[in-house]
Amino acid sequence: AAALGRIFVHLHGHFFVIGTVILSLGFFLIASSLTGWTGGDDGLPLNHTTVNLLPFVPGLPLPILPAGQGSLASIGLVAVGLYFLTWRVRSSIFGLAVAGTKDCYFRMWALALPARRLQYITWCFSAGVAAIGGILVVLVVRYASASYFHWLTSGEAVVWAVLGGINTVWGAWAGTAGLVYAKDVLSSHFAFYPIL
Repeated sequence: AAALGRIFVHLHGHFFVIGTVILSLGFFLIASSLTGWTGGDDGLPLNHTTVNLLPFVPGLPLPILPAGQGSLASIGLVAVGLYFLTWRVRSSIFGLAVAGTKDCYFRMWALALPARRLQYITWCFSAGVAAIGGILVVLVVRYASASYFHWLTSGEAVVWAVLGGINTVWGAWAGTAGLVYAKDVLSSHFAFYPIL
């Protein structure tokens, strides 16, 4: 994210959307070909406590979370921590400056604020939060798959944020809860629920 962010903060509007879709498709193809790490299209169950990342690196410990209540408590603690960290960053002077660059980039630039640097830091911060979420999914579900890299996965996250409210910290959480609940209810009654 740090390397690619230097390029992507210069893209706006449709170019940004097209660029990120192409980027995610590239990572999806790479993840599909790395069957030793992701299991490719079939996925890879994580039943052991070590994982070999490279042939010359010994197995690294993999913290598999306990099943049941311990797993939910671990996820809850990390999620609440991420929520408050994100809320704190959003309400800080840095967060207000980032919101200003979103509303009017040239005004922030005219005020001598490093608008591109603020956007780059925000790109890296959001990538870190997304990486923590991805790691938690793999550790809790005990399953890795190349499908996690597909652009539809990140597309769902965009839909969650839009449904909940883009300019709020709690919007993505509310959108996620609403959409997941709606999918569970609709899928039991209607086979083609994504159309709705």
